[in-house]
Amino acid sequence: METNNTTTSNGVHNAHAKDNAAKIVFGDPVLCAQFLKGYTDIPLFKEIKPEDIENVSSHFLPLFQESRDSDTVNKIRIGNSEIYLIALIEHQSENDFDMSFRILRYIVFIWTDYAAQQEC
Repeated sequence: METNNTTTSNGVHNAHAKDNAAKIVFGDPVLCAQFLKGYTDIPLFKEIKPEDIENVSSHFLPLFQESRDSDTVNKIRIGNSEIYLIALIEHQSENDFDMSFRILRYIVFIWTDYAAQQEC
């Protein structure tokens, strides 16, 4: 399947409009904070402010060099802790049986990055 994606200074421009919406929401700290506070029923997210959210997608996505147009990775500071929010929004015509492995790869890269930061 051929896509019409181009790399820009802001990341990957996705030619598929339905994939862009998720990238816009999770890629913008203000919209992401509004989404987490307004559309999730998770008490931990109720006090999140945009300044607590750091988009770290550029740190992880280039590792794959594959079609990851709508994937977003955010580091969220909550009190003295940090959590990662990985948004994988895909509009596919067929099942992707490798999705669990894709999530595992993100988790492993995040843990590896975290361990490296702790050693400094």
